[in-house]
Amino acid sequence: WPLLLANGLAFSAAVMCGYHLNKNWTFRGNRSGNIIKFAAVALGGLGVSTLVIYFASLYMPVIAAKIIAIGAALVWNYAGSALFVFRKR
Repeated sequence: WPLLLANGLAFSAAVMCGYHLNKNWTFRGNRSGNIIKFAAVALGGLGVSTLVIYFASLYMPVIAAKIIAIGAALVWNYAGSALFVFRKR
């Protein structure tokens, strides 16, 4: 139970930090963003990462599956942020 709470708090802190960094650095300018949309994209990224690790680890070492999952989640999170969260108005 404490481990799950710590994991949830760490994910929440990462989402909040990522939102502020993306809003003020990656997508600065005339874009506005919604933290709820950002959290939804981040949860989707977590799902993508988890699915990639699960299926890829059936065919390759776990570390290789994790590396592929990182790339897949990076693409998902950036695309979701650019097209959904911080879309130009």
